[in-house]
Amino acid sequence: MDWYCAVWNSDEVSGVISANNLYERLCIGDTSQVGDIEIIDEFYNDLEKIDVPMDKNKGKGFVIIVNCSLSSRQVK
Repeated sequence: MDWYCAVWNSDEVSGVISANNLYERLCIGDTSQVGDIEIIDEFYNDLEKIDVPMDKNKGKGFVIIVNCSLSSRQVK
């Protein structure tokens, strides 16, 4: 199973269109719409403990995970 995930802290997102806009802005490095939140660091640290290769991009208020492939044995 392949999956992609984006988690962020923002008061700017109010629906699907604005979430997509924010995701695209984060992908090009524009972090102006996200705010710092400590739980992002905790979430990222938990991801680091998983023994699955994945590409991660982290900022002060967001985490984007791409190219994560899990086998059926890893998914529980």
